[in-house]
Amino acid sequence: MATNTTKYNLIKPDGVDPVSVADINTNMDTIDGALAASEITDITVNGLTVTFTFKDGTTKTAMLSKTATQSAVGLMSASDKKKLDGIQESADAVTFTRSQTSGNKIGTIKINGTATDIYSKSYSTATYKESGLMSASDKTRFDDIGTVLTGTTSGTISTDYWEEEEDRTANGVWIVTVNAYFAAGTGGYRQVNLKKSSETTEWTGNYSRVFGGTTSTNLCITRIIKNSGFKYSAWHTNSKALTYKIVWTAVRIG
Repeated sequence: MATNTTKYNLIKPDGVDPVSVADINTNMDTIDGALAASEITDITVNGLTVTFTFKDGTTKTAMLSKTATQSAVGLMSASDKKKLDGIQESADAVTFTRSQTSGNKIGTIKINGTATDIYSKSYSTATYKESGLMSASDKTRFDDIGTVLTGTTSGTISTDYWEEEEDRTANGVWIVTVNAYFAAGTGGYRQVNLKKSSETTEWTGNYSRVFGGTTSTNLCITRIIKNSGFKYSAWHTNSKALTYKIVWTAVRIG
């Protein structure tokens, strides 16, 4: 059995009632009439009184707040707005003491009508002994710490000595590790060498050597390289050519 809403008396069919187009249209007409009656057609202001006129001819009035005081909420006066924009006239007094009276001037602040220059302390570039500002070059080095470089070389060494150079470690401090693999041979030395680019003598620097291997051999060498490229080389005294593979890693630490 259908019921009705409490405010606008809209028809509410029961769940088992058949759909009635007439009921729907009646509800639509009721809603349309209620909306039309609440439509504002005119607004008039007389002092602090605002009158709203609705489409059905009825009116409603509202009172605007008076000017705000220190004890009552209200409208902001033009004079209060001007004062707020300026924040000077009758503003609270401010006490300001400078701790820095020289150095780099960063601006001027005006307090109670008096202009006061503001300074920041001057700093030199930081050193390992003294605190200070970080230089652009130090920032670059700092950002690059942890950078990892890798490389792989493989092939066959027919006789004696072979060498390659890597120059990406020319700046900074790096830990360089070279791992070398040699296939089985008939004996003799197998050796891997690691040196700075500036070191020209064949066996200058660090090297790892094994003698007499007739089976495959793995050699490893590590060295700290500072502000320099590096050269890594392989060498053997085997009676036949040896297959090799070298994998190197460089990690920046400074």
